[in-house]
Amino acid sequence: MGLGRRRAVALLLGCVLWACDGQDKPPEADFVPSEPVPVVEVAAPVTDSDLDWLPWSAAAWETAQREDKPVLLYLAAPGWDGVFADASAALRSSMVEDFVPVRVDPYRRPDVAVRYDAGGWPALMALLPDGRVFAAAVDVPPGNTWLYLRRLRAAYQERRSLIERKVSAAERAHREETRFRHAIDADRVYQDAAAAFDRPRGGFGDRHKFVEPATLLFLGGYARHNPASTARLMLHQTVAALVTSPMVDRTLGGIHTFSYTPDWRAPSGEIDAADQALLLEALWDGCAASNAQCRQLADQLLAYVTTHLWNAQTGAFHGRQVRTETGSWWTDPAIYACRHAWSTYVCARAARQLADDRLTRIATQAAGYLMSECMDASGAVKRICGEPEPAGALVDQALAGLALVEVASLTGQDDTRRAAHRAVGYVLDNLAGLGPGFDDRPSTMELDPLPAEPIIPYVDTLLPAGNALMVRLFTALGHFGRAEEILEGTPLMSPPSRRHASLGHALLELRDSHP
Repeated sequence: MGLGRRRAVALLLGCVLWACDGQDKPPEADFVPSEPVPVVEVAAPVTDSDLDWLPWSAAAWETAQREDKPVLLYLAAPGWDGVFADASAALRSSMVEDFVPVRVDPYRRPDVAVRYDAGGWPALMALLPDGRVFAAAVDVPPGNTWLYLRRLRAAYQERRSLIERKVSAAERAHREETRFRHAIDADRVYQDAAAAFDRPRGGFGDRHKFVEPATLLFLGGYARHNPASTARLMLHQTVAALVTSPMVDRTLGGIHTFSYTPDWRAPSGEIDAADQALLLEALWDGCAASNAQCRQLADQLLAYVTTHLWNAQTGAFHGRQVRTETGSWWTDPAIYACRHAWSTYVCARAARQLADDRLTRIATQAAGYLMSECMDASGAVKRICGEPEPAGALVDQALAGLALVEVASLTGQDDTRRAAHRAVGYVLDNLAGLGPGFDDRPSTMELDPLPAEPIIPYVDTLLPAGNALMVRLFTALGHFGRAEEILEGTPLMSPPSRRHASLGHALLELRDSHP
């Protein structure tokens, strides 16, 4: 679902044009919590050769246009790379002579990854000097990388005019497909989820299975409004399949991002804080009060977040962990503001529900870190806490606001509530779109050579859609009119589906709070 996490999809060596209620069952094994995984003692998993990549910058695109070379865009995160593990001399030479090589970490620049979505990562994409994609491949075996680059070079040099005509035709077709606008409709989101539901095994789809916690959260809310539907059954069946599978790590207690197989038996080896937080919400809201397996999984996820992702020395939540080839776990040292805020939010919510002093202390400390290290005086939220740029992306702003509002409700601290209002104020001042929704990024966050106009995000990717989060934030602040404006004026560019699960959930949440 959406971009990001690596998928084991078929290698594309040709040119890919851009357009282009069940009963409870006991778990297989009892969960035994372990000690926190060290953050610095395990080395970062590095599988690529050391190559001279350029950063995403205007300078790289100026070079491509001046020298009339295609840009070789490599989307790869630490622990999810390896396409260039065997970089021969010929491959190194081709990268420099035939391309402008640019590497982007999708966790650090999700705005780039959203626009250049190959369906997963590690991904190799070939872009014309004006930024348009003419070929893409995901998870290229290292032994095939040189062959892939040779074919890209030959296509660009020998069939340039044909490529440009096909890319232009694909763009026209895409514009025609998306010229109609649709309103969010919870029933249609539910119907799409039901159509994709894997009845024998739980989850959605019949190939590589992502947990899709946003869809599960939506189903819990839909079941409350439509008790005769199968929404709760889908939620229960998916949870039952997950808790008895290797997807829930038996040592850490966290849940992996996806399975390479539809039966949940081949977990990815990566645990993302966003999945834990969103799935915790889905369990609390949808089934934990009535289903033992939901309660069990929720307890494990909360323990994982507050043990293995929480750093009591810094007051920060880490965003992801990756299993190395030796079986140890590497903790990404970068503090991603969005994931830190998401973890802070669920911790504060749990503290309120459970009246737990330890969770209250953690949430309070984490909110302090959010305000001091992840926000500036204007209310702009940084992508990476402690680093100056980039800042102001809609998802980061909304999640920071939600976390601070929840902590303020827990502790009554005025400074925390004021910080939440600063985050909202930044959105109002810098991200206002043409309609009632908000742009995904400020104009200062450059994406050369893309058009200056930002997109308006309503589709879930690695995280819930930004405008869906803003609906939730306005609802939490009691600004129901503004939340309704976003929902009623939503210009969806495709019919509502489970890709809009977060927006559908926000609609149901608003109805619960403001019938």
